Amino acid sequence: MTPYSNLPARQFWKTGVQPFTSSTIEEIYTPKWPIEGLRIATAGSCFAQEIARALREKKHNVLDVEPPPSGVNPKLANRFGYGLYSARHGNIYTSRHLIQLTQEAVGQVHIAPQLYVWQVL
Repeated sequence: MTPYSNLPARQFWKTGVQPFTSSTIEEIYTPKWPIEGLRIATAGSCFAQEIARALREKKHNVLDVEPPPSGVNPKLANRFGYGLYSARHGNIYTSRHLIQLTQEAVGQVHIAPQLYVWQVL
């Protein structure tokens, strides 16, 4: 007897997830609360970018508080960090970094970043 002995087949990858496709996700996942109509912010790394893209495709309200200037080619805008997350903050790898950015955004703290100039010789 193991801690896994009495779990249903849906709790295991091979029998619970592998047979399904993205169109049958409803059969393996039940949301804890609805997100329709909510404003959704994204931050993180490449995984957060994919989540934002998928949510936008499904017409959810994903915030974009720093849209690109009008007339800018979408490919060029993406190269300069537009449309990846809810703001152009770049990748965020730690919760502490996300807290710091949030505190700065709502005016709780002011951090004067050091400006470094890299010169290629």
